[in-house]
Amino acid sequence: MYFLLLLDFEGNRKVLGRFLDEGRAGLELDHPNQVQVLNAGQLDGRRFIVMDFVSGVPIETLLGGSKRMGADDTVSIVLQIAAALVDAEGKGWSHGDLSLRRILVSRGGRVRVIGFGSEWSEETARNDLYALGTLARFLLTGRTTSHARPAQEDLPEEHAALAGPLDRLLSAEPDAAYPSGMDFLLDVVPMVIRRRGRAGLPDTVRDMPGLEKVVR
Repeated sequence: MYFLLLLDFEGNRKVLGRFLDEGRAGLELDHPNQVQVLNAGQLDGRRFIVMDFVSGVPIETLLGGSKRMGADDTVSIVLQIAAALVDAEGKGWSHGDLSLRRILVSRGGRVRVIGFGSEWSEETARNDLYALGTLARFLLTGRTTSHARPAQEDLPEEHAALAGPLDRLLSAEPDAAYPSGMDFLLDVVPMVIRRRGRAGLPDTVRDMPGLEKVVR
């Protein structure tokens, strides 16, 4: 699949910069939970990005008429997004615009994140984790609520164990928030293993460097 930058945006420095950064980032990233960029450049005066074709649907489509998603499916999706963020961080990139429309899910449950395009910094990394928490809370509760409320007050009983990690993802206090995506994975992966065993982990998470001690 390919994207062309509309000529109207060629003079918009912010939009053009984001488009060029998405092309640069995508060419450097090749994790199985990321949509890979195959080519990017300019042809006949038009900026373009060519991406790997993904047989998947946005999360909104996956939800259909459901108001919320089950805990196991939500955890699988969130863990795979976190894996994509961790890989990007190791290569100097953050996402910068993480939202439901940027997450594709295949029939087999494989998550692919599209559109990485911010150079890594503590601020961009923190924003990505906050966005991940917002997405997870929406999938678990089916609604948007104030993040000032403890997650425990909004989660159904069967999701109660996820309240602590959610509050840390959404915390405005640096000392309470997760320092990185890997710290989030190191916290949540053991919970998943206790609940469902190693088989309950997506393969891209189960085989991640840095998680060997908690997965074995």
